[in-house]
Amino acid sequence: MAEAAIKYGADEVWFIPSPQNPLKDSKELIAIEERIAMVNLAISGFENFKLIDLEKHLEIPSYTYKTLQVLSQRYTHEFFILCGTDVLHQLPAWKNVSLILENYSFLVCQREVESEWPKSLQSYQDKFIFIPFEQNSLSASNIRLKLCISLIPSVDRYILEKHLYGF
Repeated sequence: MAEAAIKYGADEVWFIPSPQNPLKDSKELIAIEERIAMVNLAISGFENFKLIDLEKHLEIPSYTYKTLQVLSQRYTHEFFILCGTDVLHQLPAWKNVSLILENYSFLVCQREVESEWPKSLQSYQDKFIFIPFEQNSLSASNIRLKLCISLIPSVDRYILEKHLYGF
């Protein structure tokens, strides 16, 4: 998805690992330090990709609106949220989602054709920019289900050495 954002015209893609997504069970999550290490391995060699460990230093659980507020206070960049279409159906559950939608736009990598737009987002359709995306089997869910590890050899080695995700 990050490469798709760069092809679309984004100057940089910032990766911001979260210590605790409030919509996920904390028991399923790998420690933040491990996820930061894997992101570092995954983005090495990509000059337009940047790791930002901001959420490691914020109050837990991590809320996107708070992260965006801090980023906007520290930087003058125009920020977009990069996501897949699966996130569209999760957005109504996000804390202060209307605040996010009023101030930021989403770059959405279209993994599949969405037949139904969430009703609560209909008035914000102009905040979503759909960009082309070549789908692969890599996802955190697939890794946890052991359907694949990753597509990055250095990350695979790290996962295997640390016995992460049950490997």
